Amino acid sequence: MIACRVQIIENRWNTVVIATDLSDCEYSSITLHTEELATALCDSFGIDHRRLLWIEHIPTDRRLGRNDDLYDLVHFEEQGASLSRPIWTPLSAAEVAVLSGRVDREAEEYR
Repeated sequence: MIACRVQIIENRWNTVVIATDLSDCEYSSITLHTEELATALCDSFGIDHRRLLWIEHIPTDRRLGRNDDLYDLVHFEEQGASLSRPIWTPLSAAEVAVLSGRVDREAEEYR
């Protein structure tokens, strides 16, 4: 089953979404459904695609041979009302902290 926890953080310039993978199988991941998940969340919460900073978070216990969490900033192309063609750029935990600054909405689980 694919599941994630979602944090939505708004600031003056962007809406930062941190999607943490809670999938229960190493062969299932939110990475496989990033564009569908991002599109659905933007629709559900009224997030402007142009302001979106999508950060994918894979916790330590989901990574084989790594002692740290993995973070990626995901860039999308807009195709009509949908997001597509994701490109992942690695981020450090410090970069995530800078980008996520203030929390304005409660963390939610999205399944």
